[in-house]
Amino acid sequence: NAEYMGEVFSMAARTAQLARISFLRVVRRLSTLSHVDAAGKARMVCVAEKPITARSATAQARVHLGESAFTLVEQNKIGKGDVLTVAQLAGINGAKQTSTLIPLCHNISLSHVDVSCVLDKAAHEVVITASASAWDRTGVE
Repeated sequence: NAEYMGEVFSMAARTAQLARISFLRVVRRLSTLSHVDAAGKARMVCVAEKPITARSATAQARVHLGESAFTLVEQNKIGKGDVLTVAQLAGINGAKQTSTLIPLCHNISLSHVDVSCVLDKAAHEVVITASASAWDRTGVE
């Protein structure tokens, strides 16, 4: 959310500069965004009135290692140990700590988190897939 909001404000500033209109006027047009008020200020959304429903999200990333690093990971010969398991555990822990790490993020009671790290030998990449689910008033995305 914080990265997305930074991109939105950056886009708003560029748009205002190009059109020679005030930054505030552009932000007012974008104020339909849930975490931005009419004055362009970031705010936490109230979810008290929203119903509790099943929420889930999945994300995937590819991390290119290069041939030599890939071989070391594949053979589990990195000096610090099994980096794929450490990455998996770090991803799960990060999901559990999201509301502490990301401003304006609601604290959600997660039902499930899964992180998998699969090696793609042809591309020398690790394919990381993370999913989370919860029953709550707001999403896990």
